[in-house]
Amino acid sequence: MKGQLVDLVTDKYAKLNHLWGLYGFPTTTIDKRNHTMLKHTEELFIDMLSEEEKRVQEKRDEVVGYQKSIEKICKDLGEDIPKLSSTTLIQQCEELFTLEKELREKKEEKMKEWIEMKKQEKSLRDDLGEEITEDIYAFDGIPGKEHIQALKVVLNELSMEKSNRIKEFGRLKSRIQQLLEFLEEMPSSEIEIAMTEVGNMPVLSVAFLEKCKETESVLDGKIKSNCEESEKLREEIEELLRRLKDEPEAVGVTLPKGYKPTALVEIRAEHTRLTLLKMANLDHFIQRVRMDIEQISNDVYKKPLLPEGVDPTEDSLAMHEKILDSLKTYQNEHKKVLELWKKRESVWTQWLEYEAKADDPNRFNNRGGTLLKEEKIRKGLEKSLPKLETEIITLAGTSPAFKVLGEDVKNIITTQWNTFNHEKEEKKLLKKQQTGTNNTMNVTRKRPMTPAATGGGTPAGKRGKMMSVTPAKNPTTPKRVLRSSSSAKDNLPSPTYSEFTSYKQIFQSTMSEPKNLKPAKTTPRGRALALQTPKMEKKKKKRNSIFHTGIRVPLTGNN
Repeated sequence: MKGQLVDLVTDKYAKLNHLWGLYGFPTTTIDKRNHTMLKHTEELFIDMLSEEEKRVQEKRDEVVGYQKSIEKICKDLGEDIPKLSSTTLIQQCEELFTLEKELREKKEEKMKEWIEMKKQEKSLRDDLGEEITEDIYAFDGIPGKEHIQALKVVLNELSMEKSNRIKEFGRLKSRIQQLLEFLEEMPSSEIEIAMTEVGNMPVLSVAFLEKCKETESVLDGKIKSNCEESEKLREEIEELLRRLKDEPEAVGVTLPKGYKPTALVEIRAEHTRLTLLKMANLDHFIQRVRMDIEQISNDVYKKPLLPEGVDPTEDSLAMHEKILDSLKTYQNEHKKVLELWKKRESVWTQWLEYEAKADDPNRFNNRGGTLLKEEKIRKGLEKSLPKLETEIITLAGTSPAFKVLGEDVKNIITTQWNTFNHEKEEKKLLKKQQTGTNNTMNVTRKRPMTPAATGGGTPAGKRGKMMSVTPAKNPTTPKRVLRSSSSAKDNLPSPTYSEFTSYKQIFQSTMSEPKNLKPAKTTPRGRALALQTPKMEKKKKKRNSIFHTGIRVPLTGNN
């Protein structure tokens, strides 16, 4: 090729010079033309070289680009960069292009799960009206296991949030539709219209749900207002009918149930009618209000001053209704303490009754366990009274306005207990004065006769021995001489409860002695008693007993 190029240039150069000689150009002109031909040839080679150098540089840049891309992909994949087998730029480009394609496909395969998860995230966030934040997923190259796990957690949270918002939206939609239907209204606002559309799922953003809740709250407020108005009007209508029951025109109509707007219209109309009737019968109506004031005053233990001889005017009616409202407010404020005070009054009355029964001697004549039942009830009342009083005083302390007929409850309770204790002490003193102070009882007793068959006799020094009865240790036991004669028994008064207790103790102490013990036979008296017959023993027991006020008291003591 090089020889051909030299031959071509030599041949063409010779032909040009021949032509220039034939033409007759001077030597100087031919030299100039040869210089021009050389210059053109040189420029041609320069241009060709420049163009080719540029093309080579482009290929080199392309190779460098492929190398950088492959290096990054290999770094993401965690692989080493493969070595090139080609030497020319075109071959290197082709080899690098194929290698990059293979590596990209490999990377995309590994990124497939991540890309799918990102699509899900975008869809969920679009439904919830939220934006994607890339900071939490920052990584170089292919995401690692920790990045995939973090994105899965986010997807799970977004799915749960979407599910919760769908449920909340369904609840709000159903609720708002019910409220609109109950209020007999047509949807007017943007939210109300969105809630009544069928098959339309708006973006469930936080702001949208907040607006839905505000709409629900507004509609609930309307229903609550209607309900309160309905209840208030019904109560006032009931009060008006009760106070105007003697008026023929006050016959009430059947009011509609519920508190829908249509029902409220009828209720308001009835209330207006009765109000006009009230104004036409102020005198009678005021008297009814005064009766209500007196009744509530008794219930709350207050006596408000009511003017006498009031004129049947609207101002007078307003004044009485104001007093009645204040009493009702007072009753509601002190409802708990009023209930406790009434309960305490009932318990206090029962307590006094059972305390009075405890001092009644005739209660021991009851049978069927009545005494035990009464004592059990009395102890229960005794335990419940302090608890009630403590709770009442505590509540009255937190409610300073509560008083019973103008007096502090604590003073009333203290006064009642002081009076009760004082009366109890007076009863004890009076009973002690009536029973006397003599607690000893003496009785003369004869010795039993010794049977003649024994041949023995009782020592003369012991025949007239006096027997002393040991009384019970009770300072209120009267000192009386007990005799076995019927006349003494008939002339003595009936025993008191204290005397009965003393005699009962003596009887129990006597009965507790051993019954089967017999006197020793070593003494004359013992031998005589050992020979006694059952009939003689019976007579002896009869002689050793006395009757006093219907109670048989065996004698005890040493012979």
